[in-house]
Amino acid sequence: MVDHISKQYKTITICHPNYPPFQVIINEYSTTKDISRQIRSTWRISPKELRLFNASGIEIFQEDLRFQPKQSKLWATLNGQELDQNIIFQEYTIIDQIGQGGQGIVMLGQHKETKVYVAIKIIKGDGFNADEIDLLFRESQILKQLSHRNIVHLIQNIMLNHECILVMEHLQGGSLLDLVRRKGTLEEIEARIYLKQILEGIDYCHKKNLIHRDLKLENILLVSPNSNQIKIVDFGIACVGKDRIRMGTLPYMSPELISGFPANQLSDVWAIGVILYAMVFGKLPFRGSTKEELIQAISIFKYTIPQKVSNNLLDLFKQIFQYRNRITVQGILNHRWLSESHTLPALSLLKMLQVTTPLTVTTKKPKQIMLQSCRKSSIQKDESKSNIGNVTAKPIKIVLKQRSGRAKSQLLFCN
Repeated sequence: MVDHISKQYKTITICHPNYPPFQVIINEYSTTKDISRQIRSTWRISPKELRLFNASGIEIFQEDLRFQPKQSKLWATLNGQELDQNIIFQEYTIIDQIGQGGQGIVMLGQHKETKVYVAIKIIKGDGFNADEIDLLFRESQILKQLSHRNIVHLIQNIMLNHECILVMEHLQGGSLLDLVRRKGTLEEIEARIYLKQILEGIDYCHKKNLIHRDLKLENILLVSPNSNQIKIVDFGIACVGKDRIRMGTLPYMSPELISGFPANQLSDVWAIGVILYAMVFGKLPFRGSTKEELIQAISIFKYTIPQKVSNNLLDLFKQIFQYRNRITVQGILNHRWLSESHTLPALSLLKMLQVTTPLTVTTKKPKQIMLQSCRKSSIQKDESKSNIGNVTAKPIKIVLKQRSGRAKSQLLFCN
């Protein structure tokens, strides 16, 4: 009888940005008035209109109290207002802004109790219509459903009125873009290590019918400076099943996307091929002095092999960079190139994979490392010798014009 009664009681924490959190014991008969009395007693303030929200920003009403998990946190507003992003400062110290893009800003934060660093992405939906807001907030809904060693871990998400806050693990090793720029090119054995992890992460997504749609060097991050483990990030334009929303990063887009067909799993395969090429050769496979020339190169699979590589890798490129019979993710995982074994001394392999740049946390504002506008070509002549620039996913519109009996692609950017 005692055990039955004890199970009816649970402890929850009431939080507010301006007051210290406190714990209350509730049972199935507890009401919001009971919590108001606790607030008056603890914080010495009388709520005019108490509203409670869970850790995801969803409002909790009186009938929901009994269903709250043990040791859960509820955020309180005292004057009937909506929850705002200030709640994040209750748990985290914001150190610096580490990125900015079309969908919002990314802050480096540190949990006040555990001292663990996190990446806090704040996505604002002000001024957008319902469909655009749905796209902006899609990333949080997707990441909540994903759990894989090669996909960034979502620690917490908070859905506000026109704002979404994602608290994610902070990946300290930099991106594959940083690695390629630093090394120039990667040996096949090293590229294979990274590619296999990308494939396993995307294979996991594809089995959930999820298409990433924006795979690129910038969106593959190393877990730490001294690790070769990677994680895939930025699911902001990912989709479940086919989706005709015209977004992507042009140098990584497949011919079918440029031609106006919906994204599919093979679109991700094409982007993986671009990533592999860039790792091995230090530059992107499809290039042009104008966007029209870049589109043309992609459309006719125009790429070169600038240095000697294994025959198996050449065969893999041929199977990726084609239209009708493109290899699948599983096909790449089973390809001969992925199963090749090269024996290297353990010390040499460790030295090859080690990244020596340490993590430095500074309060000075760094250069923006999120993605530049796709209006700037990813192939810049004045870039570093890797010849790979930062580009970002943007809405695009492809117009096909008939000229002399042949279709010519023209890229128009939607503002």
